[in-house]
Amino acid sequence: MITLVIVILSALSAIYTFYLRSSVYWWRRGVVAVPPRSIVFGSSQDLLQKDYPRVLKYRDWGREYGKTYGIKEGVHNTLVTSDLEMVHEIFVKQFDYFHSRKRVVLGPDLEKDESVNLFESRGGRWKRLRTLSAPSFSASSLKKIRPVVEDSVLNMVKIMEERHLGRSTFNIHQFYCEYTMDTIGRLVMGQKGSLIFNNPRVAVAQSLFLRNFDRPIVHVNLAVPLLNPLTRWGMNKFGSKLSEDSDKLKAEMATAVYERIKQRESFQEDSTDTTDFIDLFLDFAAEMAIGDKKEFKMSEAQVSKNLTVEEVVAQAVIFLLAGFDTTANALGFTSWMLASHPEVLKRCQEEIDENCCEESISYEDLSNLTYIEAVCKETLRFYPLGAFANSRMCMKETEVCGLTIEKGTNVQVDTYGLHFDAAIWGDDVMEFKPERWLESDRRVPPHAYIPFGAGPRICIGMRLAMMEEKLALAHILRKFDIVKENTQADLVLQGSLTLTPVEVPVKIVARKIFFGRDSVLSEEKMITIIIIIVSALSAIYTFYLRSSTYWLRRGVVAVPPKSMIFGSSADLLQKDYPRVLKYRDWGTEYGKTYGIKEGVHNTLITSDLEMVHEIFVKQFDYFHSRKRVLVGPDLETDESVNLFQSRGRRWKRLRALSAPTFSVSSLKKIRPVVEDSVMNMVRIMEERHANGGSFNIHQFYCEYTMDTIGRLVMGQKGSLIFNNPRVAVAQSLFLRDFSSPMVLANFAFPPLNPLSRWAMNKFGSKLTKDNDNLKAEMTAAVYARIEQRESSPEESNETYDFIDLFLDFAADMAVKEKDEFKLSESQVTKALTVDEVVAQAVVFLLAGFDTTANALGYTSWMLASHPEVLKRCQEEIDEFCCDESISYEDVVNLTYTEAVCKETLRFYPLGAFANSRMCMKETDVCGLTIEKGTNIQVDTFGLHFDTSIWGDDAAEFKPERWLDADRRVPPHAYIPFGAGPRICIGMRLAMMEEKLALAHILRKFDIVKEHTVTDLVLQGSITVTPVEVPVKIVARQ
Repeated sequence: MITLVIVILSALSAIYTFYLRSSVYWWRRGVVAVPPRSIVFGSSQDLLQKDYPRVLKYRDWGREYGKTYGIKEGVHNTLVTSDLEMVHEIFVKQFDYFHSRKRVVLGPDLEKDESVNLFESRGGRWKRLRTLSAPSFSASSLKKIRPVVEDSVLNMVKIMEERHLGRSTFNIHQFYCEYTMDTIGRLVMGQKGSLIFNNPRVAVAQSLFLRNFDRPIVHVNLAVPLLNPLTRWGMNKFGSKLSEDSDKLKAEMATAVYERIKQRESFQEDSTDTTDFIDLFLDFAAEMAIGDKKEFKMSEAQVSKNLTVEEVVAQAVIFLLAGFDTTANALGFTSWMLASHPEVLKRCQEEIDENCCEESISYEDLSNLTYIEAVCKETLRFYPLGAFANSRMCMKETEVCGLTIEKGTNVQVDTYGLHFDAAIWGDDVMEFKPERWLESDRRVPPHAYIPFGAGPRICIGMRLAMMEEKLALAHILRKFDIVKENTQADLVLQGSLTLTPVEVPVKIVARKIFFGRDSVLSEEKMITIIIIIVSALSAIYTFYLRSSTYWLRRGVVAVPPKSMIFGSSADLLQKDYPRVLKYRDWGTEYGKTYGIKEGVHNTLITSDLEMVHEIFVKQFDYFHSRKRVLVGPDLETDESVNLFQSRGRRWKRLRALSAPTFSVSSLKKIRPVVEDSVMNMVRIMEERHANGGSFNIHQFYCEYTMDTIGRLVMGQKGSLIFNNPRVAVAQSLFLRDFSSPMVLANFAFPPLNPLSRWAMNKFGSKLTKDNDNLKAEMTAAVYARIEQRESSPEESNETYDFIDLFLDFAADMAVKEKDEFKLSESQVTKALTVDEVVAQAVVFLLAGFDTTANALGYTSWMLASHPEVLKRCQEEIDEFCCDESISYEDVVNLTYTEAVCKETLRFYPLGAFANSRMCMKETDVCGLTIEKGTNIQVDTFGLHFDTSIWGDDAAEFKPERWLDADRRVPPHAYIPFGAGPRICIGMRLAMMEEKLALAHILRKFDIVKEHTVTDLVLQGSITVTPVEVPVKIVARQ
């Protein structure tokens, strides 16, 4: 007995915990939420009241909780929004993630039911049904069915005149219900002739739309979704009023479709008397069958082009119901607004008199009724009757406007809030002004007005609805004035689904000129919510507090974080004070090895020589990955990961296949291209600045390195110095400001990383757009070179660049051995694919541009600051570089110039950010256990200025230290290019570019600086870049 009680109590506790946690879902997501009435049923009771439509409740909540807030419908999470940007994102830009409408709780099984209609369907099925149904609502189809619609209008007007002309008020909405059912019955169900006020389907359809869903079975199914299939089965098996009415309509529709098929097959003469939706569907299916009997692909599914009979029936039923109710309601509301604004009614009548001269109103006449259309639009702004359908379900987790929306979350637009947003519509938002739709200078923002929905799922029948409405109004208003009693201020609204008036009480009067040209929370519930909130906040606080003290708990000296959530990441993302300088400052205060927090990420900073050697060399297998780029690509699945980002076996393969591109023989081949760019740079420098004032020489180096790398990597023909658009693009990539809330949030909440990557790729950021443009250029260059080599081998030999080197190497590999070879337990092909050539070329372009330009800038500054060093460089250049062209061998002989470059990079280790690793498996380094996932960052500045390594003159600029045989630098004490197996693959190319440039400049000029400038100002989100390098060049005597 005790065991049973324990089991029961445990089960009840688990259920209570589940619903308690579910009820605070939005709070846990940091979204303002409507306090649920019940932790089990959420706010569903508020939304299922027939006498107060849910769309009005959304409006009321929006006024209280803001444009975007969360609600609970049982266990279902619904985000309600009237934020214009969010609506655009969900309904249009991210449609692939929101292609489904919000599920009807007791609706059909969308995956298995064979008669799912266009409104309910989603994904591939929706695309197919939309494509196959669309021709039924084309302009040509509407022209065909217009006579049927007009005949129903005339019958309605006739009965209206007979019963109510000049008499007391009557409910004109009921006439519109009869009219729209008559029209849609004739168009969809094969109905012969008019049945206005003799149509049994009107009552059936009205009962479907005014059904009371505020019932226990609905609430229970919202709270326990597992019951949905069982409830649907029970409704179908044993019958309910709802399913019985629906089944009757389906049976009638099926009979009508089969009769029409039989009629068409027997070639009866009267089969062509009318053209309705059944004919249109069947005609379209026949055209598809004749034109192409094959299947076609939509959304990854092979589907037939023909609509089956069951599908024709299903679409016809939904078109009947939707076309009946919404258009009748729209006409009712429009009539009410016209009766309330006589001046608007008068202008409508004037437009009708002018454009509708014949007894029959043609389709073209209707198109000319622009003011009446504006009246209809303005009415639907006031009464967005189908607003419940402005919903979506998230089919895959994504980020929208900074908010992560999980799979399965419902999104509901507060259409009232959107339609009455003064920020969109102006201060006259509460005024009924049809003129706003005719003002060319007052354009409505896309998706600010969505009575018919928005995006690909916009109502397919909106043009038919507008035709029905304008035809009816035109025939009524050409004969009558619509007036109302002054005693009734506004309409009373109702509806479980659409927004329906209880009645529209008006009078019709013959025109004198005819044919003239929230619930309050109880104290107990409030206490419960407060306890939940406090408990959740406590758990979050505890998690981040524990995370922020990680290094202290490990016994490692740590930098006190600015925030326990974001750690020290805010200090490291300042573009105006590079992070590597911050490491240096912290090293001075906290020692050679210390810990920091970057959000929830643990990073160990070190300038300890032994530890650097252990991590970068001896234990490389444990540290083969660089520190992950926060919103970088997925290193496991992305097919175009480059050498810099890759890790493990992929890195080994790319390294092995890229290495020959940077061999001595390869450098000799491309040296002439590099030297030509140098000569062009020096020529322009001389023309503009020789013996002139100081200028920013760093910009010349940026132009030079981009020119060089563009010719080597992108197949660029000739020099583009100071005419190269890629320079500004590349500079913006390196000087991007990463201190944004999104980056900080990704540090603190790593689950956001994939979503942020997806959003950047899907919707484009400046960063991804620039990068994508470079990739596109590179891809075009690679394919152009491949085509050139295949079609004109002789012409392709005129130049030689990286693309050639990559392709030659791939060809060599294919010739020598077509098998695969082993790298770190992985079988990989020897040849680089085109995508891989492109990925490597892009990273070589960016890295080769920025780092070499910065290195030349710093070296020029150090030379200008140390004239004696400059003089010795010039003497060396004069000795070895006797010819106008400087050969590769000449460059190698410039040992003192190379020492100057090295000493400069000791002072300014510009790529120090790349001296990072991630621990891939827990290990022990110098007595400290480093856990998997821990980041390691070398304090390169601290290492390069360590007096215990470099001596007391560590702070002095002494190139001679690199030529002193007795003063050997310990391994890995100098790492401007990194260390170990992942040392920079392009360092020899960078040194050749730098020495060639310096040799050509210094053989002609002295570089001097103003004494007023004491030091350079540094910046950079990634590499360390000088803001400018102000120097003068003076012709050598």
